[in-house]
Amino acid sequence: MLVNYLHKITNLIFWQFRKKNFENTANDEVKYALDSLEKNSYFICKNFLNSNETKKIKKKLQTYRRFHKSREKNSIYFSSRTNVSLGLDYIKIYTENNIVKKIAQNFFNIPVEIEKCTYEIKKGLKEQKNTLGEHLYHIDRGYGVLKFCLFLEDINLDSGPFCIVPGSHKWSANFRNFFYRFFHLILEGENDKISHSKIHKYVNKDDEKKLVGKAGDLLIVNTGAFHRATEMKVNSTREVFWIYTKAPNYLSLLKKKILKKN
Repeated sequence: MLVNYLHKITNLIFWQFRKKNFENTANDEVKYALDSLEKNSYFICKNFLNSNETKKIKKKLQTYRRFHKSREKNSIYFSSRTNVSLGLDYIKIYTENNIVKKIAQNFFNIPVEIEKCTYEIKKGLKEQKNTLGEHLYHIDRGYGVLKFCLFLEDINLDSGPFCIVPGSHKWSANFRNFFYRFFHLILEGENDKISHSKIHKYVNKDDEKKLVGKAGDLLIVNTGAFHRATEMKVNSTREVFWIYTKAPNYLSLLKKKILKKN
């Protein structure tokens, strides 16, 4: 427990004071994406996959879901999440793409590993505002967390797009924001959500941006920024494919460096 807490505290400190210069990255497109992640907390890579590639991977994922266990939920939405094996050939067009690999290698200044992939389907069932759970503002960690989201269909405002407060992954002069981020290591889970009526005490809600795009676009996001899910219209759908990465263990790297010197 203590070691895990120290690991997270170390990550938080290293993340805030890491080198933020991406001049030596592979190409201009990757540098532009990394700069956007640093400034705005997100980047959308347009036409990451073409129409045929997107349809192919979508069909394969739909077939995969029929034969594997999914976490499903019915409320005002139908929601289904299926963990997908990283070893599948048709997934590698996505996970081993040069842009994904270069961003994963440079985002923290040290390479990160892919933790898991998730195929997500969501459909609006009832016309009712959701003010609970993922629809409330939160962060995933006090430090940066890199995620990729492939749009398998067009995502518009009716589809319940991912919503983020750009740049809010950075440490703020706002003390309430700072303490929330620092003690998020303990609060994470059910207790870390911030209501719509209180979010203005942490960040400027007016800055929030709903991230929409076309099928085949790739959303890259730092979920260390304040973000939330948004409401869906009845019968609207959202079908996406997520890549989750593991944050590097800076404490372990620090130990290795110390031992190497000795």
